[in-house]
Formats: sequence, C-alpha cells, structure tokens
Amino acid sequence: MKWRLLMAALVIVLLVGGCGPKQKEEPTPTPIPTSVVPDKPTYVVQRGVVEKKLQFSARVSPIKEENLFFKRGGYVKVVYAERGDWVKEGDILAELEIEDLMNQLAMAQLDLESAQKQYNSAVEAHQRQVYNAQMALEVAQLRLDRLKAQEPIVDLTSLEINVERAKEALEEAKIAYKEALDRPWEPQRVRDSLLKNIKNAERRYKEAQAAYNRALLQARQARQLHAIDVKLQEIEVEKAKKTLEWLQKGVDPSLAQRVESARLKVERLKAQVETGQLIAPFDGELTSFALIPGKSVEAHKTVGVIADPNEWDITADLTSSQLEMLQEGMEADVTSGLAPGKVFKAVIKQLPYPYGTGGGKAKTEDRDTRVHIVLKNPEETEFEAGDLVRVTVLIERSENTLYLPPAAIRTFEGRKFVMLRVGDRLQKVDVKLGIEGEDRVEILEGLEEGQVVEGL
Repeated sequence: MKWRLLMAALVIVLLVGGCGPKQKEEPTPTPIPTSVVPDKPTYVVQRGVVEKKLQFSARVSPIKEENLFFKRGGYVKVVYAERGDWVKEGDILAELEIEDLMNQLAMAQLDLESAQKQYNSAVEAHQRQVYNAQMALEVAQLRLDRLKAQEPIVDLTSLEINVERAKEALEEAKIAYKEALDRPWEPQRVRDSLLKNIKNAERRYKEAQAAYNRALLQARQARQLHAIDVKLQEIEVEKAKKTLEWLQKGVDPSLAQRVESARLKVERLKAQVETGQLIAPFDGELTSFALIPGKSVEAHKTVGVIADPNEWDITADLTSSQLEMLQEGMEADVTSGLAPGKVFKAVIKQLPYPYGTGGGKAKTEDRDTRVHIVLKNPEETEFEAGDLVRVTVLIERSENTLYLPPAAIRTFEGRKFVMLRVGDRLQKVDVKLGIEGEDRVEILEGLEEGQVVEGL
C-alpha cells in the first residue's frame, strides 16, 4: 500500500513539472582530464667517492671567561675601566670606599719595614760574628797543630857517654893505684899522684852524672810543659767550636718573630683591602662592565665579565647516536654565517663521559655533557662570544667505490634492495650497503657500475 502511494506522488510531481514554464538548458560540463602517472626516476650505478659526515650547530665562547664581583658590599669610590677595555692580570678595575683599611695597611707596612730593617741589621752583625768565630776556630786549630808538631826532642846520648867515660876513667884510676900499692918499690910520690887521679876521676864522674841527671830532669819538665800547652790549646779549640756552634743557631728568634707577625698583619689587611677592590684575574677584555661611582654594590654579585678572546671554546649538545660516531682527536670544519665562504680547521678536543674523557670522575649532576671543539688557528678567526657556528666532521670516506643516491634504496622488514631495470621489466635485487652519506650510499654487493635502477 505504501509503495502505491509513493508511485502516485511521483506521477503527480512529474505532471506538475511538465506543465510549468520551460527550464533553461544546463551547460555541458567540461570533462576532467585523466591524470597522467609520471614515470619514476631512474638512477645509474656510478663509481666515485662516498663520505659520511656529521653536521651540527655549536656555540662559541671564550675558554677563559670569569665573572667579576666584589667580595664585600659597599659604595663604589672610583672606576678605572669600562666595557671593551683590554686589561692585564692584577690591574685594579674599581675600588670601594675603604680609606680606613688603606690607612691601617699603610701603618702595618711601615711596621713591617721597621721590623725588617732591624732584622736585616741583626743578620748582618750575626754574619760578621760567625765569620770571626770561624776564623778564631781556624787559628786555634792551627796553633794546636803547631804545638803538637813542636813536641820537645831531648838527646841524652852524649851525656850518657860522658857518664860512662867518667866511670871508666874512675875505674882505671882505681886499678892503677891498686897496682901501685902492690909494687913495694913504687915511690910514694907516684902513689900520691895515682891517688890524686882517683879523686879527679871521681869528681869528673860526679859532674858527668849531675849533668845527665839535670838534663833528664829538664827533658821531663819540657814534656810536661808541652803537654800542658797542648791541653790548654785544645781547650781554646773546643771553646772556639762552641762559640761558632752557638752563633750558627741564628739571630735572636724574637726579631724574626716580629717580622713574621708584621708580615701576617700586612697580608691580612691586604686581603681585606682586596675585598674592596675589583682586580683583573688574568689578561683579557671586559666583555661586560657596569659600575658607577657613588652607587652601592652587593658582595659576590656580578658586576662584569672578563674573557680572553684569543682562545675560543666551541661547544655543542649532541644526542647519544651522534656521540657514538665521534672520537676525541677527530678533525672538523667550522663555518659561520658571519664569515661566508671561510672554513676554519678544528679538532674534537673532548667528548662527555662515557664517550670520552670529559667529567668521568665528577658527580653525575656535575658532569660536563657537552662536546668541546678547539680551533687549530684561533688567531685567524674573528668570532665573538655567543656566535652560532656550523661544525662538520668527516666520519667515514671511501674512494673509487660504487654508489647510488639514498632515494634509489628500498627497505622492507630490514631487507635492503633496489628495483633493477633489465630491458622492459624490473627485477628486485638485494644489495649490501657500506657508507651511507647524505647524498650517496656505498654499494658493496649486488650491483655493477652502469646498471640502472628505478627510484621511489
């Protein structure tokens, strides 16, 4: 029933439409052209050089760069430098109002100078005393040596011979007199003469013996006196040694202590003065510096930056996959948009741990995770701190090898292959790849030079 009603309604609509005014004819639509499927690109297997390079951006900063700050707060008294100045290590760049400390330092330096002069005078006098003591010891030792060499030599041989001869003469006189007594015929005057000879011989014997005894006593006395003289001189030598030994202990320790005390006071005041001075830590350029006399500053708050623009540190943060391709010591090319056409030679100096030697012993949170690159000839560059540069590192290179562009290589489930054109048909050929560069891929196996493959 519903179907019939629908058919009737459709007839009525058609009839009404046919009785109305004549509708304009619709224009004939322009036919849409059928899209032409373009031919896929083809590539010829060629022979040449294939390189794999790693390129990344890096930031330029001075190797030596240090923030400048006062170690104490206060008001700026005087400023000696400004931004862009080249300063030397030790230059005073600015000072706070520290007159009281400066006066104390001046007084302490005068005390040190006075103590030092007194000490120097004592040292000079002491040196003279030591010299004199050394000479006195040497003289005493020489005198002792001379005394020992002059030991008395006594020769009693002649006196002993005189005694023996006198004794023999006495015996002979006695024998002669006795023999005269045994001769009754001998005149009395002869006997008296022989008796007189005995008395003379006895006298000469006693005289010879007395002379010998006297000489022997003198010899003993001479030896005793010599031994005493030697002992006395040995005492003089020992005394000279002790005097020198005492002098060699140095000058009065209190003088040296006074100098040291004055020196420590000066150093302490200098350290306090330096807290109110801004001193250049090394030769360099003030890349940032903003101080105004009369303005207050806070302790340890940065008021400037000094850097050495003669040595640049080029750093970059790389991914682990990039770091795995690099080694310390690899050469690199550095380019800058501020120096178009120029290539600066550089070297990979340090890689972060564990890829290189950077920060291996530091705590994890303190490790330097950046790659550090140094220029071979930094004097040839005109970089400024903060410049962004491009670093290119040659990772691999192969010469006289077969290659194709990356667009010619197809991959499916880990399988590397190409569509080789053989006549009018395509043939799937597996290939073994070597170095994969940005615009060339090395073909190790599967293809020959001159073959044509179809790209994607």
